[in-house]
Amino acid sequence: MISNEAWNKLDAVVGSAMNRWTSSKSGRMTFQLERQEDYYQVVTEAGRRPRKFDRPMFEDFWRLWSLGKRVPDDFRDIGPTGGMFKLAYYLLPIAAALDSQAPKRSFKYGDKPTWKFAVEAVRDLGGRASLEQIMHHFATQNPEFKLSNVRPDLDLVTVNAFGRANWSQNKKPRRLDGTNPYDVLFSEGGSTGSYVFFNPEIHGLWELAAVPGDDKLRPRRLDEEQTEEELNALSDGLDVGDEFDPHDDTDARTKTLGAIARRQGQSRFRRTLIKAYGGRCAFSGCDVEQTLEAAHIRPYLGVRTNVVVNGLLLRSDLHTLFDLRLVRVNPESMEIEVSSKVKGLHYQAIAGTAITVPRVSIERPSREAMEWHWNACEPNFPSLAVAR
Repeated sequence: MISNEAWNKLDAVVGSAMNRWTSSKSGRMTFQLERQEDYYQVVTEAGRRPRKFDRPMFEDFWRLWSLGKRVPDDFRDIGPTGGMFKLAYYLLPIAAALDSQAPKRSFKYGDKPTWKFAVEAVRDLGGRASLEQIMHHFATQNPEFKLSNVRPDLDLVTVNAFGRANWSQNKKPRRLDGTNPYDVLFSEGGSTGSYVFFNPEIHGLWELAAVPGDDKLRPRRLDEEQTEEELNALSDGLDVGDEFDPHDDTDARTKTLGAIARRQGQSRFRRTLIKAYGGRCAFSGCDVEQTLEAAHIRPYLGVRTNVVVNGLLLRSDLHTLFDLRLVRVNPESMEIEVSSKVKGLHYQAIAGTAITVPRVSIERPSREAMEWHWNACEPNFPSLAVAR
């Protein structure tokens, strides 16, 4: 059931007594859903102020519900001031009630569409599988399945698949950031590579967009998080760029200040980190404010990632190494590790030292974010990844 259909069916559960979501059987709170002119409200027997939600909030919730989110913790930091988290205690049982009333579709193979079998095949094969491995899995697990349909089914749910626009679900332009139920997999290495589960922090943000000379939408990457090789290529491009003119300084200062501003990060985010860290680099203790930058632990994905617990105040050179995943922090000991790829003694000297964290506990780096960065750095480090 899509969000539009679910919204239109909400009236079916208006007035019904439902139990507020809880992980335990004791202490359940009964509530009812009431309809107003352009929104719904949840009314509890305890006489508390009703909680309201409108269509945009419900659609945000339903997208995550469609992705299998089933507990309130899955909805943290969603919506204005994270308001979806508390509302999820009521929206979850409402969604369950709607699903229970929805007529069950009949499918050719089993109880689900064939693309879900394709996704399950990737999961069964350890989260990474080639087309040949997936087809072999189908041949053994679903021998009646027509193997020529495997590739098209994978295209439907693979973010960067060129042919995914052949499906009706991918006919409209949209951002591919993992919130749509059909943006599940990612193809690494082209047609001869492997299918893995899509992670926008690793694979970037994409969109389905019109392409000149093509009558179908095609996937296109929106962000370009630069790798070490890409940065080297950019540097080479700058070296052979505009011819140097010692007499032309018309916009030199503008370019310099603009580059510094972009690198230092969004001003409010940076000011917040400077205050939290007392104006000192978390790795080196450097207190020269002009060299300090706002570093994201998990990559920048919009303003929702500009929160102090997802940031570190770092000196510019350390920020670069952190983004290139050549420097990381052990989330257990909070000690710095430097990749052996970083040559010389200057940076190796900070290896093994504990980072400085804010005095206020709620401003300290998120353990989950630190574990994510630790694991993302793994190709540059020989040690084992932290279990997530």
